Amino acid sequence: MMLTLIRALRAPPRVHRVRALAAAVPAHLEADFVASLRRDCGVGDGDHVVASVSGGCDSVALLHLLARTRERFDPPLAVSVATFDHGTRGGASREDAAFVAALAARYGLACETHAWAGGGGTQASYRAWRRDEASAAAASAAAGTAPAAHVALGHHADDQVEGFLLRLARGSRLTKVAAGMAPRFGVFVRPLLSATKDDLRAYLDGLGEAWREDASNADPTAYRRNAARLDVAPALAEFCGGRDALRARLAALKQQSAFYDAWVAAEADAVLKAAARPDGGLDLAVLVGAPVPVRHEALNRFCRAAVGDDAYAVPFARLLEADARIVDAADGAWSLDLPRALALERVGGRLAARPAAPPPPPPPRTAGRVEVAGELARLRVVEGDPAGAAMGAVPPRLALRQPRPGDLFHAPWRPSSTKLAQFLRGQGVAAGDRGSTPVLADAATGAILAVFLPGGPVVARPHAPDADDAAAYRLRVTEAAFDDPP
Repeated sequence: MMLTLIRALRAPPRVHRVRALAAAVPAHLEADFVASLRRDCGVGDGDHVVASVSGGCDSVALLHLLARTRERFDPPLAVSVATFDHGTRGGASREDAAFVAALAARYGLACETHAWAGGGGTQASYRAWRRDEASAAAASAAAGTAPAAHVALGHHADDQVEGFLLRLARGSRLTKVAAGMAPRFGVFVRPLLSATKDDLRAYLDGLGEAWREDASNADPTAYRRNAARLDVAPALAEFCGGRDALRARLAALKQQSAFYDAWVAAEADAVLKAAARPDGGLDLAVLVGAPVPVRHEALNRFCRAAVGDDAYAVPFARLLEADARIVDAADGAWSLDLPRALALERVGGRLAARPAAPPPPPPPRTAGRVEVAGELARLRVVEGDPAGAAMGAVPPRLALRQPRPGDLFHAPWRPSSTKLAQFLRGQGVAAGDRGSTPVLADAATGAILAVFLPGGPVVARPHAPDADDAAAYRLRVTEAAFDDPP
């Protein structure tokens, strides 16, 4: 795969000015918001809510709603604000952060601005960084006197349409395509999923409040999500008879999906219970007798339990392959490797899940080059195996390798180093893939200079292009390509 830096649009945002004659504040919105916080998001009296605010319409409406309704809880909610300066639009990014900080101060709310210091990044790396920082803010708040802490996001009903289109384009499973965003996942809550973009605009106009407009959001070529929102969603809404009709159809699909999921889950649990063997395996005769969708879900749950991660799912193509081999009575003993270093193994009438045997390390070979010119290191790496190999052409000081026990990494958004394994876990790298994630290291000291995540490279803070330490050479990863082995 090719990992490249995404060039951000630098057109400055404009501040949305409210109308001279403000519209009436939608009376239902604040009541619906409080009800969603309690019923859908699990936010209780006296809890701490960290509002993630970019300065755009959605998150600014979120901030106003939290500040104006916090007293409807007893004791009131503790509310603080987190905003993120990605540095992708020059001074405009700093102006967005200043706008949010000033708005928070009007309500007497603490606001923490997080500034990206990792050089050029991707949407995936920015999203992971925001998630990491927001989770840390919630954990800090939870350590205080509040009963619980949450991070509130500004996703709304129109975002559900965009998400549906993106999942459809990715080829997600049927139930995943229709499921939509959940009002709660981990510490994150989405209390605006029943409100539309128009509702939020009308709310802010009714209050006489402004927000920031990011010019990159109006360019359908900038990001795939933009194209879904600006090009595809309007055409689909028109075809369905309007945006309300489209949202109603998606809501109906979501409800049908939930009914189907509930039935399949209950049946799969019953099959697993009936097929369970004392040695931890499954009786294939019981499994084969189940309906196909139930059998698939039972396999998924069996593998999920073996991995120990509730979010684990077997890729659908692998699931079909495993199922075909299970129902084929003539297919004797076999083993099938799955993601996360897991293997399904059939012996006679028994199915087991066990850790997969690690692949043999690739033979050492020249795999690329690193050039250091003054304070700027430019990297182009062509690696035959993403698991890593010895790089004979790399100067003695630098090496591309796999992670090693005890490795530390100084993420650009953190004040100090943490264990590399902890960083990879926080970025959502699967446990079975962490040991093969390529890293660029100082061969003399062992310090990790850059980590190659699936969403793009992340450069360690001391070597980032805008690092404060003038004595440290700057490292900018311009390109890394991993080609299939010959």
